[in-house]
This record gives sequence, structure tokens and C-alpha cells, in this order.
Amino acid sequence: MSRIIIVNHGTIADRQAFDGLLKEAVAGVEAELPGTLGYEFYVDEEGARFLAHEAYADSTAILAHLQHLTESGIPQRMMGAVAFESAFVLGDVTAEVRQALEPMGFQFLGLAEQARG
Repeated sequence: MSRIIIVNHGTIADRQAFDGLLKEAVAGVEAELPGTLGYEFYVDEEGARFLAHEAYADSTAILAHLQHLTESGIPQRMMGAVAFESAFVLGDVTAEVRQALEPMGFQFLGLAEQARG
């Protein structure tokens, strides 16, 4: 399988909490998760909206990332700091990744779907 991209965006309710949670998540990724190939976070000038772009080597890397976040409690705390508006997974993922992300509202665009678009 090829690289998988995750893109999501939304509004920021608590900028201080958002910034702290991002720092915590990034520190964990850099220390423990080599399958995470890259990540970028953008915040508008007012600090009210964000866009996140993440790249993973494969589905195993996404599952490791999700496990790390869950163990650290970041997703629950992030829900108080932001409101997600959309979330996309670009690339082919395993059924296990789909099962993990679908309940959170992620939409999936596989490689064949990207080529048509």
C-alpha cells in the first residue's frame, strides 16, 4: 500500500487548550511513532479555525497513532477545544482503520476514487 493522507478541519473553541494538545500529540509522535511521515497544522489569523494535514506510511501506522492518542486521552480533551467540521482519509486503508475512524465521521477516498476525480 502507498502513503495515506488524513486531512481535517474545524473551529477552535479554546486556543490555549488546542495549542497545548497539539504540542503533546506532536511530542508523542516524534518520540514513538516512526510510521507517521509528517504533519502540518494551520490556524487562521484570528485563531478561530484550523486545518490539519497528516501523512502515514500505511494503515499500521495510523492504528499505532490512534492507539497512542487514545492512551494519552488526547481525543477526549481535544473535543472540548475544537469542533471538527470534516475529516478525510486519502488512500487505501484496511477495514480495521475504517472501523476505527468511521464512528468519528471520517470519509474515505481510495486511490481509484482519487484517479477519477
